[in-house]
Amino acid sequence: MIRIPGCIPIHGKDLLDPVQARKNEAYKWILHHAKRYALAEGVMVNSFMELEPGAIKSLQVEEPGKPRIYPVGPLVNMGSTRKVDGSGSECLTWLDGQPHGSVLFVSFGSGGTLSYDQINELALGLEMSEQRFLWVVRSPNDKVANANYFSVQSQKDPFDFLPKGFLERTKGRGLVVPSWAPQAEVLSHGSTVMLTEDIKVALRAKPSENGLVKREEIAKVSKALLEGEEGKKLRNQMKDLKDAAERNLSEDGASTKALSELAFKWNNTK
Repeated sequence: MIRIPGCIPIHGKDLLDPVQARKNEAYKWILHHAKRYALAEGVMVNSFMELEPGAIKSLQVEEPGKPRIYPVGPLVNMGSTRKVDGSGSECLTWLDGQPHGSVLFVSFGSGGTLSYDQINELALGLEMSEQRFLWVVRSPNDKVANANYFSVQSQKDPFDFLPKGFLERTKGRGLVVPSWAPQAEVLSHGSTVMLTEDIKVALRAKPSENGLVKREEIAKVSKALLEGEEGKKLRNQMKDLKDAAERNLSEDGASTKALSELAFKWNNTK
């Protein structure tokens, strides 16, 4: 286990791939730049105390050679104009027609890539759950976990790898879009539920012995999130974090004050 001050312990296998391969040039690049953080006068962090109290408190402990930390978050890009075949407006239009708090947003980030088998289990698990969902799906890859950082999704048939008949069977309660969705707008929509880890707003799906998260487990967790008592508690916690985020960004909020302090220092060092 890797123990980082202020953070929950993590397994080495959960680190980024380049960090695990110490002979890789990418590892050397990351290590070189990580060491350079100590040369900075200060570091802005896109977070806030209520979201990551342990990590921020640890980072704010004063030590020789340690730069000052300025939590200024949450800063979210709400003004993106990027469009991919109209999928952005399609997502929001579809969400407008769904009941409040009823849609599970399924996304694995800009470069997150699943294997063919895991894509199949995820699709069938979402179908079995009978829950509404918006899934930003990317082409599977059985070799590289971050393959989508370096590839462009085919526009001929972006869903040809999904289980046969899946789109037809889930039509109406599920929307699948290729590669990209307007994430900030989707997550702020009243019909979605956001899941993250380490802040008590997530349920972890348990993998099987071969490493796959099976369809039955995906269906169970999806139902628990949107219908069960556990899901209700998580949504209440998310609401508390949302309120805390708004307080931090208010005129007298901690993030606003941190940003003002930093701007004042910049102005006086010219």
